[in-house]
Amino acid sequence: MQFSGKRFTIPYRISLFLLKELICWRYNYNMSHYRHAKKYVLLFLTLMILLIIWFHKYQKAVGYNFLYFEKITQNCNHGVARGLVDESHKVENLRSEEIHILTNEGSQSDENFGRESSDEDEDEFMKRMKKRMDARRKHLQRACKDLGLRDEHSVDNLRGRITHFKKYDLVNCFNPKTGITNFKALLHAIVTSDKPTMEDYVLGKQSGQQLREFIDNYTIINKTEQTSLLSNQDKLKMIVVREPLERLLSSFRDRFVLRSLPGYRRRSEEIHKKYGSNPNVSDDGLATFNEFVSYFIDTPSGTYNTHWQHYRNLCQPCAIDFDIIAKQETIEEDTRYLLKLIGAPKEAKIPAGYKTRGTSQIVLDYYKSVQPKEKRFELYRQCSQEFALFDYSKPSYLSLK
Repeated sequence: MQFSGKRFTIPYRISLFLLKELICWRYNYNMSHYRHAKKYVLLFLTLMILLIIWFHKYQKAVGYNFLYFEKITQNCNHGVARGLVDESHKVENLRSEEIHILTNEGSQSDENFGRESSDEDEDEFMKRMKKRMDARRKHLQRACKDLGLRDEHSVDNLRGRITHFKKYDLVNCFNPKTGITNFKALLHAIVTSDKPTMEDYVLGKQSGQQLREFIDNYTIINKTEQTSLLSNQDKLKMIVVREPLERLLSSFRDRFVLRSLPGYRRRSEEIHKKYGSNPNVSDDGLATFNEFVSYFIDTPSGTYNTHWQHYRNLCQPCAIDFDIIAKQETIEEDTRYLLKLIGAPKEAKIPAGYKTRGTSQIVLDYYKSVQPKEKRFELYRQCSQEFALFDYSKPSYLSLK
């Protein structure tokens, strides 16, 4: 293992030197030169203790040092990084440790501020949630810097994606397949009515067309107005995200399985024709998830459909300072915090069933169907920046047999 910077290499080389000296002493090589072996032992043990303390204190810094790996490979295709990696280096040779270090697996630092307890009052709740949001924002800013993404995009490309609800002075950028339909229904209730009833929050009371028209009324088209809103520190800006690979699966199921829209059906047939293992076998002619993953891996990210486009291209979180970074996995608390910040009616809340509770069996079954297993790790590699930006852990289902 190699670390960047002298603060890593000097203790590392000293420890190797001392270890070599101890091994020589242990096997009685050149004993005349090692009269002070006890001093070496004491020095070595002292150094080890200091290194343990140092690594514990700076473990976050160590984790982020390894993000250089993604910076090298972020533009590679089929495992080749702009000629820096030999063309014979395939993704199956990618060590699991290298994938692991991209996201500091298991950190989820923003969730370490505790869960809501039965005796938690509103002030305590708001303080806890503020710590959560501050942690998410700091993590995002740090990851953007380490990945070199902060200045990659211009907010000019966001026209048509930013909404401004003047009643609450709330600015949103919506990411598809993060549960935003329910969130739009909630916004519709609190924005269009001064005294909404509980029925107004129930998903389904407004048709899809009504919600689209509602959002269109608050979507910012004017470039100057959008730039002004996004740069204004007094505006409350919000984004909702979800575990990237679960979002990808949700997009596939929504567009290719549960719906039968002509445009997506044609694309599904094209994917199946290109990536199907045995096109002569009689089937429905539609793409499987395994085939869709192959298509996703082979397609340049700049041409992705909006429903499975990366967060960094949709809402450009490295170019916009979002105050609220909500996650579908914690959406009830995150939404409750937002509603209190903007002064929404006390009855307002996200509809039940909005959040997910862990990885479902459906997700496990679908990703188990992605074969060979190395394809899952290639998929993860292509989405690794999304995991790193929003502090998601490497999914356990990548290793399913």
